[in-house]
Amino acid sequence: MIKALIKPILLSAVTAILYLSSASADNLPKVAVFDFEADNVSKQTALLASSKMRTELANQGRMIILERNEMDKILTEQGKNLAECTQEGCAVQLGQLLDAEKIIIGRVSRTGKRIIVMAKFIDLESGKIDFAKDITLDEVGEDKLTDYISALADKLSTELVLIGSIIEVGNELLLDIGESAGIRIGDRFTVKREGREIKNPQTGEVLAREKSDVGQVEVTRFIGEKVCACKILSGSGYKIGDFIEQKGEVRRESSSAGQPALTPAAKAPTTATKNYGSVNIITNPAGASLYLDGAEYGSTPVRRDDIVTGDYTMVLHKEGYVDIVQGLTVQSGRTADVNVSLVKQMGSIKVTSEPVGANVYLDGNYKGISASTGLKFDYLAVGKYKVKAELEKYYTDEKSVDVYYNQTASINLTLKPKPGSVFVVSTPGGADIYLDNTKQSGKTPFKISEASTGSHKVKVYLDGYRTEEKSVTVEAEKTTTIRFELYNKRVAKDNESNNNMRPMLKKENPIITFGGFIKLQLSNNLTPNDNEYSDVLWILG
Repeated sequence: MIKALIKPILLSAVTAILYLSSASADNLPKVAVFDFEADNVSKQTALLASSKMRTELANQGRMIILERNEMDKILTEQGKNLAECTQEGCAVQLGQLLDAEKIIIGRVSRTGKRIIVMAKFIDLESGKIDFAKDITLDEVGEDKLTDYISALADKLSTELVLIGSIIEVGNELLLDIGESAGIRIGDRFTVKREGREIKNPQTGEVLAREKSDVGQVEVTRFIGEKVCACKILSGSGYKIGDFIEQKGEVRRESSSAGQPALTPAAKAPTTATKNYGSVNIITNPAGASLYLDGAEYGSTPVRRDDIVTGDYTMVLHKEGYVDIVQGLTVQSGRTADVNVSLVKQMGSIKVTSEPVGANVYLDGNYKGISASTGLKFDYLAVGKYKVKAELEKYYTDEKSVDVYYNQTASINLTLKPKPGSVFVVSTPGGADIYLDNTKQSGKTPFKISEASTGSHKVKVYLDGYRTEEKSVTVEAEKTTTIRFELYNKRVAKDNESNNNMRPMLKKENPIITFGGFIKLQLSNNLTPNDNEYSDVLWILG
């Protein structure tokens, strides 16, 4: 049955997109509707509910609704995942990335045979909830849920303030707000004018602006989709820049045109009898916002004696804690007592490191050693954390990570090895040094600092001597010494041409010097069987 609903919802979504492409966007807020959270219902049900909400709000024309595919594309480019973001803190951050003005988050929850759908309208500039609305459905299956989302969309739109300004004054007034914003011919508005600003004398901050009523007008016709013409019902002295701001009721021609009527449980509690009861709401910790059928009643603890009798959906909301959503019955002459403990929103962090075996710290506290499978920290309160990895002979790596409710944030820390040194010595000294064909600043003997770990080629060059090259392995935070014996090019050439006359000599052979030449004599302890000979070199001059 759920699959059968997808096709009409997609068709409605296409209609909404075409509608928005031709609508006036000048005075409409840009709104991102995030996927609703599933609480004891299937994720597919919550996904369909949020999709239906986007379609309904777009069709009403009172706000610019971002397409989900476009939202997903933008966030993917930012390395974010839209499907994993259903909580307020996460949605606010992603909404800012989407350049939205408002966001809507929601939840579909089931308690027994009752389904509650709640939506919050959040202003991104202030980060606060503008308002929250819900519908409660009894004896309604999940496959029928989307049929009732229009009622919740109506509740949200009714709270939205319409804003328009006078752009021309004559026999009639022209306002820069049209039919696309949801107004109709015959709608009446109070025109206002801004007065003086009230500022904080110390900071200069504008605390408020006075407003005065100019008069009332009535919509008589539309000029295109961006402009409406109004006749003056009362007041005088209208000026360009005077404005209207008013909540507007969402009109539907008939509930029989594909929109089912709400069950009694989905309607607001009746106020016809005007009977009142009391509520006494306590939370631990205190400071949770109390909502009854979407209307806010302050922060806990709350004691109210003016609540109209009836059945309500109560929502307790505190940032960083799991929302409590439950039914509340208010009876005449009685007090409905609620005392609940709020549960912190929890998430997890999974840490991996390259290489493994690093010491891992969370907000400066040691947590363990990273393994190939990672190191996971559960039951962390939502918020921002600093994760650090340390390993001997490697530079420390540290990153910040955001933890969201019921989600695992994965983070990889890459540790770079610390460098080592190479001490290059040559005989004779003063030779130029090359490390991997890069000339160094000093001559032998010289220490090459900050050499990366691993295998390198070291070459030395001295004019008149044969260039020599050797391999060396550099270890982190360790100095490796490499020694070169340089050979004079002329002597080396003569030695090569007379190679048959140059047997190897032992270093300990005694040296006997005569006038014009040097004679290296055989060792005293050699015998004829040793086949070792002395080598005689004549040095000219």
